Amino acid sequence: MRRATRRACYLTIGLGILYLLSSPIQAQSEEPTLARLSFWVPPERVEEFAATYAEKVVPLLQQRGFKPSTRTVQPTADSLFSRLFETESPSAFYDTNRTFWADPTWNELLQHLGAEFGADEGERLRTHFHIYQTPARPGKIVPAGSGFRQGLWLGFSARDGLPGSDIWAILEDRKGDLWFGGNGLSRFDGQVFEVFTMADGLPSQGILSMLEDREGNLWFGAGQSFSRHGVGVCRYDGQTFTTFTIEDGLVDNMVVDMLEDRNGNLWFATDGGVSRYDGRKFSSFPMDGALGAEKIAAILEDHRGDLWFGILGKGVSRYDGQQFDNFTTADGLASDQVCEIMEDRDGNLWFATDGGGVSRYDGRHFDSFTTEDGLVSDAVSDILEDRDGNLWFATWGEGLSRYDGRRFDSFTTEDGLLGNSVRALLEDREGQVWIGIFGGGVNRYSGAQFTHFTPDDGLADEHVMYVLEDREGIFWFGTWQGTSKFDGRRFETLPGPKGVWHIEQDQEGNLWFGTRNGGVFRYDGNEIEQFTTADGLPDDMVISIVAARDGHMWFGTWGGGISRYDGETFTTFTTEDGLADNYVYSMMEDRQGKLWPGTVPYNGEGFAAVEALKKTNTTSNLEDREGNLWFGTGQGAIRYDGRRATTLTMANGLASNYIISIEQDRDGNMWFGHYGDGVSRYDGLVFQHLSRKDGLVSDVVQEIRQGRDGMIWIATEGGITRYHPSRTPPQVRLTGMTADRRYGPEP
Repeated sequence: MRRATRRACYLTIGLGILYLLSSPIQAQSEEPTLARLSFWVPPERVEEFAATYAEKVVPLLQQRGFKPSTRTVQPTADSLFSRLFETESPSAFYDTNRTFWADPTWNELLQHLGAEFGADEGERLRTHFHIYQTPARPGKIVPAGSGFRQGLWLGFSARDGLPGSDIWAILEDRKGDLWFGGNGLSRFDGQVFEVFTMADGLPSQGILSMLEDREGNLWFGAGQSFSRHGVGVCRYDGQTFTTFTIEDGLVDNMVVDMLEDRNGNLWFATDGGVSRYDGRKFSSFPMDGALGAEKIAAILEDHRGDLWFGILGKGVSRYDGQQFDNFTTADGLASDQVCEIMEDRDGNLWFATDGGGVSRYDGRHFDSFTTEDGLVSDAVSDILEDRDGNLWFATWGEGLSRYDGRRFDSFTTEDGLLGNSVRALLEDREGQVWIGIFGGGVNRYSGAQFTHFTPDDGLADEHVMYVLEDREGIFWFGTWQGTSKFDGRRFETLPGPKGVWHIEQDQEGNLWFGTRNGGVFRYDGNEIEQFTTADGLPDDMVISIVAARDGHMWFGTWGGGISRYDGETFTTFTTEDGLADNYVYSMMEDRQGKLWPGTVPYNGEGFAAVEALKKTNTTSNLEDREGNLWFGTGQGAIRYDGRRATTLTMANGLASNYIISIEQDRDGNMWFGHYGDGVSRYDGLVFQHLSRKDGLVSDVVQEIRQGRDGMIWIATEGGITRYHPSRTPPQVRLTGMTADRRYGPEP
């Protein structure tokens, strides 16, 4: 639920340790921005060029505000002469560099150097001046917009905070933040976008590929896709951007895919071949030129440690550390235009091609899938296997296909995609699929984590007031238009009671339905029997029910107090008898056998106010596994441990003070349903929020219950959401600080 998820988790931290725990810590270093100036000269004349450089180039650069740096760059090619200069910031460099290249004096000098050091006649000496390393500036913080929702699809576009509408790459880092690269770079924590630009240290506004290495460094392949103009690969360590180019030994500046192998080497697929980086230097790979200067579109290391290279126009090549094996259409590959490679959980390799669909390779032969098999398009750009084993295929112009091993299902803009040209796919740690769209932005699909049930699925009505799982594992949903029974496959509407507020099962297995105006109904599986004021109920609006362990049934009513039914007669209790309020929204029986209609318990003989609890009505209640009692109110959630009461409110992290439902899951987390503000989950330390933006069918929550299978069922005014909780602990980060306040109940 991290989008609660990635919604902020709030902690209060003392002022004395604020600066030690703030994360992420933005670089406040006074280190200058380093710009790299490189010249291509004949290797045998490098020393001669160094003297000319010191005499003619350095003075001109100093006049323009560039200060020579004492730092040296890593080893470069023999034909490259490279030096570093200091400047105040990336913006200062770009401003000065722009005017510098328009300076006639500088261009005349390059012309002279070209004539002197071997450039073609009339040509300037080949030169490159760019930012090499800079302290990372904090990106621009943009609160995420509400996005566009259609069913289980949520879309974010430039209007919602993305820096642009073209998304080429998506990455989830070890902190749980999402990074979106395209015509801009942004980090998304579920609440805000942090947008990085060239002014912050990026070498380009275009980001083509991304990778997080085992040290936590982020690598960005930078450049423009359609112009095929690359500017190298940029490493971000959280404090500094460092850019590597052909000047450092990279075979080509157009980096379209990256891989870290099991030995920690980084591999870069480029338009000019493959480079390997061992942490110290780059090597063109392979050294014997087996891959040549081909356009490499994809790299993968399989479970055996073999490397696979997707080569545009040449199929794929497998390298086992000793030799290459090449595969093309002649071997059964669907097309030689291989764009992406993926290995599934069974060890099969999948190859996405541009025009031939996808091919599956089991180690012996290829099987291909095309539009004739149900694939939405044969132009496939990316492949993802989700946690359930489904395969997702991104296509150019036709949307998405999902393959469950038997058939294909397709998704387009009609289903909720922001565009049909899909470039990137990622499943986050919570099972939600993120889709990068060219010309649209990014979509999130919550179908693996969220399932919605509405009248279209057979539910009696979208206004769902209550959820109960009976002893047989059947779910019952109380709605305004009746009661729906769900056996896991289909819905069936029970004839009879409508306007159902509450459902309870007694010790004999009978179901009781409290209704809005019809009293209470008992259902034994065959017949339905109705009880009203004519039978002794104090009011026909029954909104809470307890099946007590002594066999009695208790009914809370709207204005008539509570009534106890012993199988023959009703006995009513009101405020005149000590009841806290005659409007009894919720009741529970604790493990000691006390009945709690509100905060004043009934012990079998009478009502006795609890000193630590204010005499008040409640909207929900629950006894947790530790024996603490929880009460939902319009002013927050009260926890009573038998000695004292503690109230949780929005100040502690609740999404709203109005608590309509309380549940504790099998992991001990507390769930609070809000009328209009979704759900809050509390693990004892931090709160997370779940809303329609995250995948709920509605934010107007009426009831929360966990099923025996661990699924969370959320009844709302828009239908039912079944939520599959993440097994990944929520990430905690400091997003703000408040001094001298306590968050969460006191110990």
